Amino acid sequence: MSKNFRVRDGDLYIDEFVGKTEFVSGPAKLAQDAIEEFLTNYDPEKNRGTKIRNLNQKDLIRQEIAETIDRLRSRQRTNQSLDVREEIDSVRRIIVQSYDGINIIFFVEFICVSGDLKQVLLVKDSKGALFVEEDSAGNINRSSGAASVNQQLLPGFPV
Repeated sequence: MSKNFRVRDGDLYIDEFVGKTEFVSGPAKLAQDAIEEFLTNYDPEKNRGTKIRNLNQKDLIRQEIAETIDRLRSRQRTNQSLDVREEIDSVRRIIVQSYDGINIIFFVEFICVSGDLKQVLLVKDSKGALFVEEDSAGNINRSSGAASVNQQLLPGFPV
């Protein structure tokens, strides 16, 4: 089984009530690994990260998301301690939606080898900054502005 420290907003997460770090594993770890990959600028030497920050066309962003996921899957194949609950079997869907002509929201739904589903929702602003719309447990933040906007833009959007 693979596990790692829980990360929130790019920092090590410490539970404020007990003052301890938490570990993340399974589908939540997959989400955390995918988010880290999406938030990292592409490094060709390490074959890690993404070029999404520099893209503005939905089709190019969708293609880069798929390529980023392929890089993540390639690294997963070399991880001997990977759990089937965090290993990507396939991508059920990638949705890239323009919002207000400035921001771009993208949603990725993974199917793990175990059959678990895990979703990741991010927002890219006009300056190329990426924001994660998820809570400390790695779940989509259902009360966020981006998630509620997506309910209006994409009926039946699973947030």
